[in-house]
Amino acid sequence: MKRPQNTIQKAIFSFLIYKKNNIFYGICRETGYVEEAKSADDVLHRLLNGTKVIFQAVESNPKLLPSINNKPPLKYAFLFYWIPFYYSILNIIKTYRIETFELTQTELKLA
Repeated sequence: MKRPQNTIQKAIFSFLIYKKNNIFYGICRETGYVEEAKSADDVLHRLLNGTKVIFQAVESNPKLLPSINNKPPLKYAFLFYWIPFYYSILNIIKTYRIETFELTQTELKLA
């Protein structure tokens, strides 16, 4: 099922945060925005701020609307879907923590 396109009036942003080699990575599926930091909280903060700035730019200039309907680079798009599957299998053996969540544009403005 294809997701509806984001608009200024209605948008949903999906994030994935995962850890590899003591570095946390975060990906926003709709903007293609990727961040890394030494903690999950820092990555989350950077993802939210970066996505908020992109959305505010689109609100100011509607010609930038494609910016909230981008896809991450192929490597990160693949990881966005592969990592939850991979870690769900690994959780059978050992507990791992990954975070995925979605925010509406209203929630993003409040974050």
